[in-house]
Amino acid sequence: MDNRSKFYRFMYITLLICTILSILRIIWLIQYYFWDPTKYGMSSKIAINTFSFMISNFEWSDGIVSLIIIQSLIVSFLLWKTCIFFKNISEEKIFVIQNAKAIIHSGIALGLAAFFTNIPSLMLSMKLLPYISFSEGKILVDYHFNIELFVASIAVLVLGMIFRKAVYIAQENEFTI
Repeated sequence: MDNRSKFYRFMYITLLICTILSILRIIWLIQYYFWDPTKYGMSSKIAINTFSFMISNFEWSDGIVSLIIIQSLIVSFLLWKTCIFFKNISEEKIFVIQNAKAIIHSGIALGLAAFFTNIPSLMLSMKLLPYISFSEGKILVDYHFNIELFVASIAVLVLGMIFRKAVYIAQENEFTI
């Protein structure tokens, strides 16, 4: 096994561990929602961009928890597809349709993430807004579409389509003498 294959194998194992941890996070979020940690003296740390708050009696709404779980599912899916890609490359299966599908599915996941990344922060901000006051001015809370992720998703989708075409060309070349 050469150094490249070792690196790809290392990336596969690392991404597999990250995928498992991401799925465990989803399970933890679900159980955290149904288990009331405040009766045991625990508090929640809420981070919204650069601000973080320690709140002892914060009630999580169904929408916030659902959106955070959806975000975690998208991340888990993206990690899994990247994991498949590195596994195939480590086994020297480069131009296979499974890799093309993994790239395209990763682009779709990035596109979904572009819509969902800022919604939980927005909902948390709106829930905390009544508790924050300034002597002058007002606080504005609005939704920002993550254009960087959306552009990245389009680029990855295009690369996936090009890769799919390369797979078909490689398959045709196998049949040519």
